[in-house]
Amino acid sequence: MSRKPFNDHYEQVIVETFLESDLSDNDYFLLFCLLHEYEFRQTSNVKVYGLTQRGASAILAALWSATHFKDEIPDKKKNPESDYTHWYWKWNTDWGQYEHSKNLNAAEIASLDKLKSQILEHGLIKLILKDDDL
Repeated sequence: MSRKPFNDHYEQVIVETFLESDLSDNDYFLLFCLLHEYEFRQTSNVKVYGLTQRGASAILAALWSATHFKDEIPDKKKNPESDYTHWYWKWNTDWGQYEHSKNLNAAEIASLDKLKSQILEHGLIKLILKDDDL
């Protein structure tokens, strides 16, 4: 029996949950925060702590590619969002990384809660906890 690495499960949940969504840049930032700074507990009670920056970036790249190029492979030079380095760079520069994620405004907190609820509706994840709350 072959088993998928958990990153593949994260990717599956995120892509399936948000495939038909029109996510903003801020939504991608908040998804990055969830993937990187939160613990996800599967329905099977497996606990997975926040992914690395690269792991979270790779999942955002997969989501962006899936929503913009349904059945084709994007050209990473023409579509930098399809490469993890785009999201890794945004986290470490444009988005302000931890300084921003630790100081979300009220609208961002509400959006983050909405994204968490959507992920929980998928069914594979039963709980999402902030690493600081563990």
